[in-house]
Amino acid sequence: PRRMDYKPVRADARMEDMIDRALDQNFIPVVDDQKNFIGIIKRKDIIKYFYDKMGREERKTASAQGKRIVLAGV
Repeated sequence: PRRMDYKPVRADARMEDMIDRALDQNFIPVVDDQKNFIGIIKRKDIIKYFYDKMGREERKTASAQGKRIVLAGV
């Protein structure tokens, strides 16, 4: 028996919708419309996506306000 069944998402799923699954799963299987396995999204990839998105929005806000920001690790 498997220790855990990882619930898949469809290929057209939004990143925002995967956060719940990423909290409980280290990776999320991705399936197509016929439920064929096509890949994996790792928890690390989701975290990186939102970290990068947050940085872009902070840079846009700072630019609009005429400020300069520095992101740690960038």
